[in-house]
Amino acid sequence: MALSETARPPLLPPDLPLDGADLVVAQFVAAGVETLFINSGTDTFPVQEAIAKRQALGLTAPRVVLCLDEMVAAAAAHGHFLVSGKPQAVLVHVDVGTQQLGGAVHNAQRSRIGMLLCAGRAPFSIDGGGEFRKARKSHIHWIQEQRDQAGIVRTYTKWEYELRSSHLAGEVVQRAWQVAASAPAGPVYLVLPLESLLDPAPPALTPPERFPPLAPPAPRPELIEQAADLLAAARAPLIVTGMTGVTPAAVAALVELTETLGAPVVSDGSRLSFPTTHPLWADSGDGTPLVAECDVLLSLDIEVPYIPARAHLPPTARHIKIDLDPVNPSVPLQGFPVDLAIQADSALALPALTAALRERLRHRQEEVAARATAVAAANAERQRRYRALAHARRDELPISPLALFATLGDLLDDEWTLLDEAVGASAWLTRLVPRTRPGSLYKSGGSSLGWALGAAVGVKLAEPERLVVAVMGDGTFVYGCPTAALWAADVQQTPFLTVINNNRQHAATRNALRMGYPESYAERTGSWPGILIDPPPDYAAIARACRAHGETVDRPEELEPALRRAIAAVRNGQAAVVDVRTTHVLA
Repeated sequence: MALSETARPPLLPPDLPLDGADLVVAQFVAAGVETLFINSGTDTFPVQEAIAKRQALGLTAPRVVLCLDEMVAAAAAHGHFLVSGKPQAVLVHVDVGTQQLGGAVHNAQRSRIGMLLCAGRAPFSIDGGGEFRKARKSHIHWIQEQRDQAGIVRTYTKWEYELRSSHLAGEVVQRAWQVAASAPAGPVYLVLPLESLLDPAPPALTPPERFPPLAPPAPRPELIEQAADLLAAARAPLIVTGMTGVTPAAVAALVELTETLGAPVVSDGSRLSFPTTHPLWADSGDGTPLVAECDVLLSLDIEVPYIPARAHLPPTARHIKIDLDPVNPSVPLQGFPVDLAIQADSALALPALTAALRERLRHRQEEVAARATAVAAANAERQRRYRALAHARRDELPISPLALFATLGDLLDDEWTLLDEAVGASAWLTRLVPRTRPGSLYKSGGSSLGWALGAAVGVKLAEPERLVVAVMGDGTFVYGCPTAALWAADVQQTPFLTVINNNRQHAATRNALRMGYPESYAERTGSWPGILIDPPPDYAAIARACRAHGETVDRPEELEPALRRAIAAVRNGQAAVVDVRTTHVLA
């Protein structure tokens, strides 16, 4: 329902002089920003005062979540959007706070996460024009001014702007929210100069209903018909999906299409797009070797449908791509030939495609059923091998990651929302921890590690009734700023479970070295320069320092009891970290 002055309490303080910061915060509320994730500085105080004013006057204000590190703030906003679908606001300190957002902005871009990234700016004037609070009062006000502050994140954002007048605050904030929320969603960046926040402003907001986000596009009917022709003629179709599971309706629509076609599905993206318990779910990852065996590939909402260095589409195979933006111009070079590109929301395109396919396949039900049976049998056999391998390794010392993930699979039902940042072990995590409920599995969607801890705070804020678990490597745990994230979980009462697959190294780097140098000196000598994290820090102690439950597990027989204790702690309102010392060997 559109927000309006008559449908809710006044958005602006009555009968009080207003400044730009008052309008910024009021427009946040009008647009639907529920939470402000903040790591403040000497330039953000007008926004903080505006919120304090609203709280004192009994007016609606965004919930303020102090994050002790900027990357946690952006990751939390990311997690919130995954669940709520509503862009939240992040406020940081000038250029250095913007830089400290780091790879979290990359993750938001690649996962199509709407958020308002806001940063202060050093005062323009030397003496404030005689008004001391607008003056440069410290040497940092000179050294923090950059020629192009927005340039730090420009390539990662959909839009950026600097608020140049307090009178434009409402319009600019609503424009930022509109762009961030429009499909495909993404981060925007707004610079808030101190003068624009402190200057007087008129009591006028921009009506959000007059500046709504762009709705996702529907498919062109003739393209759906062409896609149905190609898929109906296929003998070995393959579906690869990435971010299709943005809405539950899209997941259900994909299941219906898959069953109509009898094709295998490979899922690899930032959302759960297909139940991993479904008989037609083939695997996670890049689809190798299924890509090399298909004659029609349907890729849905995914930037990298396969890895050409590992498997090519057969020369005669056809590629159909459905996406909100099939061209993906933010990726400079792709190299995936597409025969039919359909720009559309999958939740709208898939039902239409299913209906068209049913018409074409109504006299070939036996053929489709036979294909589905063969696919299901192959998938079941593959899954049986995975489970058997995990079972065979349950008593190994050091603990096998497969044994860890299989144990988690036994303990975590669909009540849990799983944040997967297991990196190189991610495929095994997906295979061994079944996920069925839409919204029960998320990944960062990008390559910047350290996302899951902050994201867990945001997911829990947006969906307090859910239980949240973050599974990550030891290097990733450190990248995630655990002190800041676990402190926020304690203060904001957003408890979640963290499970560390601690192989005491940067395993991705080790694997890359092995692939690049099969006969390496590192392998022969056992020397891995700059790779080993051994001896590791005491991650459980870090957790306890933040008033979280913390345990270290070294032996396989300790694994399940420790996880059960941690789960009980989370259910009782306390964040928990279980540091599991594992081997680097996956299979």
